[in-house]
Amino acid sequence: MWIGRIRKSSHWWYGVFMVNGRKTVINLKVPITGARPPKRTMLGDDEFERSRGRAQEAYDQLRQTMVEDRTGEKALQKLAELKISGDQGDRNGQPRTLYG
Repeated sequence: MWIGRIRKSSHWWYGVFMVNGRKTVINLKVPITGARPPKRTMLGDDEFERSRGRAQEAYDQLRQTMVEDRTGEKALQKLAELKISGDQGDRNGQPRTLYG
């Protein structure tokens, strides 16, 4: 769910996420360009809507990264990489042991 947030004095878009049951606001590092509408729910000029679209993309990418981290996909990838590199031995070509 896209929740774009604009702070009155800021020049950046923010995204609102739920992390560990708490609402977290994160700077999406997307500058707000164009003329801001009086209310967030209203349409702005073309340049503003383009910046809103870029913010939406940044939000979606960050959300996907958070979901992947939460499901352990990256941990499984890292484990697979360690297993592959572990099969090759240490720097001297000797098999690796559990304790050394």
